[in-house]
Amino acid sequence: AYRDKEYYQQHGLLINSCEELGGQTTQTPNTTNSTPSDRTVTQTITGLASWYGPGFDGNLTANGETFNQEDLTAAHLDLPFNTQVKVTNIDNNAPVVRINDRGPYAGGRIIDLSYGAAKVIGMVDTGEAMVKLEVLQ
Repeated sequence: AYRDKEYYQQHGLLINSCEELGGQTTQTPNTTNSTPSDRTVTQTITGLASWYGPGFDGNLTANGETFNQEDLTAAHLDLPFNTQVKVTNIDNNAPVVRINDRGPYAGGRIIDLSYGAAKVIGMVDTGEAMVKLEVLQ
């Protein structure tokens, strides 16, 4: 479900690795036709995603830009800012998002998507979805 800023402040939990989240990570130096512009996939991570937006819209992100909940962006604890990540809902769609923030800070998640990205993969109503992340070079 959607978590607001107060929830993260009150229940903040810094998770340092995908394995701690119950996700799986593998290094995969393969180029696949399913990635935009045939870019190389450098890492694949599978786990739970959530989304954020209302209450954060217009605030500064961790990289200093203004958060727009309609943009295809995401928060991740470790990936460098501006990393492009193909996010596939295990059940359907796969947009490419750009990392511009840090998080998630709630347990059990590997990425927090913007509201706009959550709409694309059909997880706004559920609040969470199992996803596969493909870090693009």
